[in-house]
Amino acid sequence: MSMQNKELREPDLPTMMQAGSNSIDGLRNHAETLSEVAGAIQAYKDSQTDPMIERMAAIMEPLTALADQVAKPEVFQAVQQSVRTLTELYQSGSLNDLKEVALFISAAKNSMGDSVIARMAANMETMMALLDELAKADLMRAMPAIEELINSGSLEVLTQMATFLGSTTHAFTDSIVERMLSMFENLVSRLMNPQIQDLIGAAVESAQEAMAEMKDQPKKAGLPALWKAARDPEVRQSLLFVMSFARHFHQSLYSENGPKL
Repeated sequence: MSMQNKELREPDLPTMMQAGSNSIDGLRNHAETLSEVAGAIQAYKDSQTDPMIERMAAIMEPLTALADQVAKPEVFQAVQQSVRTLTELYQSGSLNDLKEVALFISAAKNSMGDSVIARMAANMETMMALLDELAKADLMRAMPAIEELINSGSLEVLTQMATFLGSTTHAFTDSIVERMLSMFENLVSRLMNPQIQDLIGAAVESAQEAMAEMKDQPKKAGLPALWKAARDPEVRQSLLFVMSFARHFHQSLYSENGPKL
């Protein structure tokens, strides 16, 4: 082998010394990092006391059980399906809606104090009693009639009548009720008078006889028939009675101070 080829294959001494110097500088630069790593490892080893190891073992035990459950094929498929469902809910924006619903339910649950629960229970009891009474009354049979009243507008009229009767009832004070009872008693006492009863009986009897006679009379009576009726003494007596009654009735409606009505 020639001398020239030997120089090409074997580096010279200055090159080798320069390479060694660079390696030493690199090791010196990494010395601090290696020292830190060694310190961290030593601190971790020092922290592994018996209570710490027991705590880590207690933590790892449920994690290992959970990993075993997730490793099952049916559980793993359910987890994958849940992840896909959550992804779809997040992409569609429904996840935020579900979150708001959950927050609302949680707030409602937190607001359920003892007093609120007691009031809700009392309201539910009242509603159940009302439903029981409606079932007993068979209200469903009345629904068609109520619907017809609503459609025809009669329900509004009935409401107005009920309001009027209610206002009238409220307007009946003790003094008004006493006055109405007094007037009713006075009217009854007058009607129970034997003379009034005789008068009413005579009027009813006269009306019945007149209607019976009118059936036999022709529907179109001329002047001769009227003249004949006027010559009847009973008819003339009746006309005089009517005229006398009208005169006395007119006089009873007036007094010295003027008309009574």
